[in-house]
Amino acid sequence: MVEPVVKVEALTKSFAQARRSLLAPRKRLHAVKDVSVDISRGEAFGIIGESGCGKSTLARMLVGLHAPDSGGILLGGRDAKTMSAQERNRIIQYVFQDPAGSLNPRKTVRQILMTPLKTLRGLDARAAEAELAGILDAVKLPTEALSRFPHEFSGGQAQRISIARALLARPEIIVLDEPVSALDVSIQAQILALLADLRAEFGLTYIFISHDLAVVEAFCDRVAVMYFGEVVEVAAANSIFARARHPYTNLLASTVPRRGDGIFAETQGELPDPLNPPQGCAFRARCPNSGDICMNLNPVLHKGKAGAHVACHFADED
Repeated sequence: MVEPVVKVEALTKSFAQARRSLLAPRKRLHAVKDVSVDISRGEAFGIIGESGCGKSTLARMLVGLHAPDSGGILLGGRDAKTMSAQERNRIIQYVFQDPAGSLNPRKTVRQILMTPLKTLRGLDARAAEAELAGILDAVKLPTEALSRFPHEFSGGQAQRISIARALLARPEIIVLDEPVSALDVSIQAQILALLADLRAEFGLTYIFISHDLAVVEAFCDRVAVMYFGEVVEVAAANSIFARARHPYTNLLASTVPRRGDGIFAETQGELPDPLNPPQGCAFRARCPNSGDICMNLNPVLHKGKAGAHVACHFADED
């Protein structure tokens, strides 16, 4: 059996909330709860869910921007807790949602792209310049872009610069956190095509965070669905929405606009209060299949009859 390039085991993260008064108890917001996933080398692995479901918090723990409360992360077979920040950054890189906001406005593109070459790879000036020329060609930007500042570029061009910066670290894994959501539709298609080409050229593994189900279905190999900080279903991208096993995945799939559907469907209900989580299954108040067991027992992720991994008491009842 091939060892996964990313292995997440029982990962949990909460954040302390400000007290409403001096004597009031400090509550904790549970953003990620007991998440376990394996990601294969070379895979494009999607993570989807509503805003507030914990997908970005999970991604930030993978790259070391947040420290988990408990659980473990293995990157390339190594425990992430034993790595220095420099070692971790050479394995996994992050591409942010807002391309312009993630680039230092006071630095030229050359200065921005030089950072990973010097701090992570220790290249001298001549070797670094050669790398810059090659990476700009890979992301389809002209060499004159090096002397310009981030505000001189369109959103799509700025995202190409962000992708180039991540690639210059020579990582095995790139986390793409809503990488096209801030772009026009036509530019989205260009960036997604570029990412697919780069994945093949550099042998990359992608962790693709998004709320856009159509993009995830087209771009990813497998998909994890998150709800209220937990993974509720993991399955192949080409089947998860057509044959969803979890009722929440079905709910998400019903909101995807398709030709001839007319008015978009709306999701029913909202996420529970993260400061006052419900007992039992967190989705039960929105679920058409909810039963007595759902009120008291939170379902665990398990392999169902159809091959998908699903956290639902009634997933295998057809």
